Amino acid sequence: MKRFAALTLFAFSLMLFSCNDTVNSNSAPEIIDTKNKIEVIDFHTTRRCKTCNAIEANTIYTLETFFADEMKNGTIT
Repeated sequence: MKRFAALTLFAFSLMLFSCNDTVNSNSAPEIIDTKNKIEVIDFHTTRRCKTCNAIEANTIYTLETFFADEMKNGTIT
């Protein structure tokens, strides 16, 4: 049991101290161009209840009614 505890402690210490978090100061930071975007995902099983169908219908209605411009320009997909 002592051997197992010592081996576990050694493995944990090895993982803890082997992480190298140094930053290369010679290179400039990478700039990533991001765009705010919302993706609405509808997922369901093959058998759907009334609640599932109602949620889908209300989501579609809300998106088409209140967020039509965002859907046209691609902010919401």
